[in-house]
Amino acid sequence: LAQDTRRAVLQQVLMVCRGVLWLALWHYLGTKVFAGFAIDGCLGVVAGEAWEPAMPGTSITTEVSWQVCQARCALAPACARFTYLQQNSACSLHGSKASLHAE
Repeated sequence: LAQDTRRAVLQQVLMVCRGVLWLALWHYLGTKVFAGFAIDGCLGVVAGEAWEPAMPGTSITTEVSWQVCQARCALAPACARFTYLQQNSACSLHGSKASLHAE
């Protein structure tokens, strides 16, 4: 049991490190536009649009930027799309079957 617990903790730490590395890369590159960009297949949208429906088992969170929202998607199993609403910093995750809708 202790071995399994250590393995699970290590996997979580590695996932977090992976997200931090992606964010560092985006910061280094100075990317300002996110429409059409992808990290591990996680696609964002332009202002005025949103993916629907939300991915089962996830909740809307508040994130500091679209890059963090995109990294959250990259770290979530089965996440293929994300929606980041700049006006309230809301981040929602979506599966590959989500479709694009006007806000």
